[in-house]
Formats: sequence, C-alpha cells, structure tokens
Amino acid sequence: MKLLSVTITLVFFSLLFASPILPGPIEYNSDGSITVTTSSGTRVRQDMDGKTPYGLPVDSYTRSVVSDNIVIKLEYSSTESDENMPEYLKNLIDETAGLLGKWAGEKKDVNIQISVLFSYCRHCTTGYCRRSGLRGINVTVVTNGKKAKPVHVSPSRLMVKKAYIDIAAGLSEIITKGL
Repeated sequence: MKLLSVTITLVFFSLLFASPILPGPIEYNSDGSITVTTSSGTRVRQDMDGKTPYGLPVDSYTRSVVSDNIVIKLEYSSTESDENMPEYLKNLIDETAGLLGKWAGEKKDVNIQISVLFSYCRHCTTGYCRRSGLRGINVTVVTNGKKAKPVHVSPSRLMVKKAYIDIAAGLSEIITKGL
C-alpha cells in the first residue's frame, strides 16, 4: 500500500513539473502588474489590482449607517488592498460603524454623506499597494465630497485583544470632528 502511495506521488510530481502551464520567472512591474514568462517563452502581463500577490481575489466588505439625512458608508476596499480582510480589521469596521450609528442618531437637522474607506497593504509587491507604497491599514474619510488626509493604523496594534474598541473610538472622533 505504501509503495502504491509513493508511486502515485512520484507520477503526480513528474507530471506537474513537466507541465508547460507552469510559469517561469515572475517580474513585478512598477505599475503593480506582473509579467509571467510561460515555459513556451510567451510573456503574459497580468493586472493585480484587487488580488493578493498569489493571484487570489480580495473580497470587499461594506457596512452602512443611515439616520435621517446622514448616510455613512464604511468599506473595505478590495481594489486598494493586497490581502483579504483579517478578522481584527472587520471588528474595527463593525465597532466604528456602531459608534458612528450612535453619533448619527443624536444628530438632527444635518445633511451629511460620509464615506470611510479601509485598505490593507500587507505585501506591497503588486497592484495599488505597490504603486502607493503605503504599508499597513489606511483609513480615508470623504465627507460631502471633501477627502481628508488618510489615517494610518498599525496592524500589530490591532492584533492586541480588544484594541479595536479604542481605535474605533479614535477613528469615530476624527470622522465626526467639526460636524
């Protein structure tokens, strides 16, 4: 039985490494794309926006808060990230949405549209993250069409148990300041 298993494994790997589908060296281009040279010598350029450096798609995530004339959209951007959203970042977005919901419920006679964009550049080797050169978690706030300076959040700081609660409070304060 063990001999059969070893034989199947050897046959699998010999077919795998003899396959003309396997790419040659990967070139990382300054625009965030990659160029792969196939075993037949053909060069293929691949856009990597919205993908991990391994080519897997990055999923987006959206939370919305609506109260009277206040609309707040919090979004994890797949196109400006090179990694799928980790759980601690989802916790931060959800906590921030909850705090902004409380704030919006207390505001009356205000007409505000706020967009909060979260991105996570972990690798910075491909896509938007390579072009921007920003590593870590970046939060961009747009209030009634006016874009504020992005806020940087350290991923290692978010990994501390329940730290997202304090960081969400700080983000909520920054977002609502002066409104």
